[in-house]
Amino acid sequence: MGLTSVSVTYNSPDVKDDKGNDRTGEIWGELVPYGFTNQYFGLSSQENPSPWRAGANENTTIEFSHDVVVQGEKIDAGKYGFFVVVAPEGD
Repeated sequence: MGLTSVSVTYNSPDVKDDKGNDRTGEIWGELVPYGFTNQYFGLSSQENPSPWRAGANENTTIEFSHDVVVQGEKIDAGKYGFFVVVAPEGD
């Protein structure tokens, strides 16, 4: 990437609660919906469903101070959000 500053801001949902109980079934597919859904922010709606904005409470972002090339693809300097489509295991 050369001489550049890269910043990643990330917050993850706790899959275990404060007592150590596994909440896997409560996170993936419930709190974090499978597929595209109305996320109730931005342009997301029933007619225009969106992927999950990765991160708890705020979107995960990556920011580059200068243009970079990653795996042969040029990425302009700037801040980018990270979105994912979650699917049940085996899909």
